[in-house]
Amino acid sequence: MNISNQSVIKNINLINEIESISEILKNHGFTFMDLHKCSPKTEKDRYCCAKAINHILNDKLFLNYVKTSSDIPCDLLCEVLGIPRKFFKKYRKYIIAAIEIFNGDYPYLTGYLKFIQKV
Repeated sequence: MNISNQSVIKNINLINEIESISEILKNHGFTFMDLHKCSPKTEKDRYCCAKAINHILNDKLFLNYVKTSSDIPCDLLCEVLGIPRKFFKKYRKYIIAAIEIFNGDYPYLTGYLKFIQKV
């Protein structure tokens, strides 16, 4: 298989992942395309999002809350992480999308979020 074919296969797999995660995100009340508006732009905000995402992924109670309620336990996260409630409201969609991506089978999309695992 040459490089061109590998690239096409990678693109098809990425498209399939995006379509799959889009269906899941609809259940949370937003679309994959909404994420460009609510993605963190600054290094500080990316770090805080990564911190929150990792905390939720590593705590079964928090993770179950997000999966069942389509929301983030803002008050508890504010207490535990010391991040303002306003922050979670601003980045809610991004945090939920990242949690669903890491919690699912999305190797290509996970690759775009590698920095989160390093925090």
